[in-house]
Amino acid sequence: MSNRQKTYAACAGCGTEFARPLPWSARCPGCGRFLNVAAKMANANGRADRGVAGFSLLRVGKALILFFAVLIGFIFFATTSGPDASGKPAATTPAAAAVTPDPAHRQREAEAQRLRATEVAECPDGEMATQTAHGNVPVNALAVAGRFNSLRFAYNPALAPESVPEARLAGIISAAAQAWSACGIRGEFVGTTQDMSGAANTFVVQWYNSEGVPIAGYRKGTTIYLNAGHYQTMRAHSEVYAQDVMQRLISHEMGHAFGLVEHSARCVDVMATEDSFDKCDRDPAAPRTIRDTDKLFFVKQQAFPTACDIKRCRLINGLAAPAPGA
Repeated sequence: MSNRQKTYAACAGCGTEFARPLPWSARCPGCGRFLNVAAKMANANGRADRGVAGFSLLRVGKALILFFAVLIGFIFFATTSGPDASGKPAATTPAAAAVTPDPAHRQREAEAQRLRATEVAECPDGEMATQTAHGNVPVNALAVAGRFNSLRFAYNPALAPESVPEARLAGIISAAAQAWSACGIRGEFVGTTQDMSGAANTFVVQWYNSEGVPIAGYRKGTTIYLNAGHYQTMRAHSEVYAQDVMQRLISHEMGHAFGLVEHSARCVDVMATEDSFDKCDRDPAAPRTIRDTDKLFFVKQQAFPTACDIKRCRLINGLAAPAPGA
């Protein structure tokens, strides 16, 4: 019989096929052998099933190979740089543009860095302007030169975050005190202390915890407070960023201790505040407004006092003559 769907069994001896079910013990009418019908049925049907399954797997395999070949080709074409079909250079992807700034951007950055270096090192008379938050206070109201010939700064690490080594903060305080010595009043770091507040010409730098308060710290009397919660928030951005903010903060608050009550209007000065950050005044008659795209280069305070910070400090303390070695 040619239709295998109707074949129930076939004789292994003579090949006679049967189109109806036969009992297990049936004999072939052609040769008389026992047919073992179940085994022959499984054998015949198994060969047919394997043939169909093999054909199906082959088709699926070919389809998968074709799919991956097309996918790889598409990815290669999309990511390969070089001329396109029209002979024009391939367009720069947004990611590549972010990594490689355009020439105009690089030029603005270079000019900004040069201007910033000039502002830090020089202080023409027209750039001595300050903000007016304490305009009613006489300019020399907090002068310290007549009372002390030095200011001492100690560090109380009692409430410091675990991520802040004692030596690191001590180094930041010492560096700020040394920088302010250019004012003409010696600043010195005198080590750690358990005192919670200072007295006379000794200031204590210590921590407090106020999470969620957007202020890095402040000075009150003879104590400089550092916000531990705010430090941890900045540290989540990066450790380097958090340390940089601490250096600027401590240098800024020390400036108040040296007698600088008012804040600077120049954004690069360490005595500037966020109120200064929308513009950097080179001269009150011609304020230079900063574009948002350029604020990255301009708005950041120096970590240490600039020429104007020192000049203002010396004037307040009656030390108008240039600092020794200046």
